[in-house]
Amino acid sequence: MTSDRVDFFIVGAMKSGTTSLRSVLGRSPDVDACPREMHFFDNDDNFARGFDWYHAQFGPARPGVRRGEKSPSYGFSAEGAARIADYNPDARILWIFRDPVARAVSNYYHARRRRDDAPALEHAIDNRLALERRNAKTAYVYRSEYQKHLDNFARFPSEQMRILIFEEVLEGGRPDIAETFGFLGVRAPAKVGFPHSNEGDAELRETNPVSSATIAELRRLLRPTVEAIEERLGRRIPAWSRA
Repeated sequence: MTSDRVDFFIVGAMKSGTTSLRSVLGRSPDVDACPREMHFFDNDDNFARGFDWYHAQFGPARPGVRRGEKSPSYGFSAEGAARIADYNPDARILWIFRDPVARAVSNYYHARRRRDDAPALEHAIDNRLALERRNAKTAYVYRSEYQKHLDNFARFPSEQMRILIFEEVLEGGRPDIAETFGFLGVRAPAKVGFPHSNEGDAELRETNPVSSATIAELRRLLRPTVEAIEERLGRRIPAWSRA
């Protein structure tokens, strides 16, 4: 299993640019990035298929090439995190976090795009404790409480985990992406960018606006998250100053 094992995991957060991050990293000649979310470590049925099946989802193992996977559901699965640690205790763990309020709102629109009867954002706020389940697709608030997700990966030392801030990467004012290639021990491609678009939510945002009162309540509920991530990074996150 050692020669075939996956070397890095993008584990969160949903609606924070994880797909774009996988795409950018996959441009390295030293990276074999699985093109789809496997949900292997946090799904019992998939996990029961075994490691041979899991490894077959990637290209042939090659010397010097690091395999990587992106499944944001791993981020809030304590069981999935434990399985990853058992599978590869040397794995690199990548996070990309977005303003938790903006992420929760985007999560809501994502759910509405998939299901017309997806709970309203206000309902999810009122029932947030009941929705703190691994597979709760409408746990909009919980999925933005990043400090709880990081706790799931406490078995990994800090030097094996890297946190990116979505707004800073998108702005391009920090060398976060270029440094991430070094963190993974791979060569960066000649051109490093971060293409991203949320245009799919535009119509829904017009027909299902989120009230200012709801935004204010989200800011109140998620303020501890902002403070926790800023403390972990040892600096302020200006793009989240209103959260």
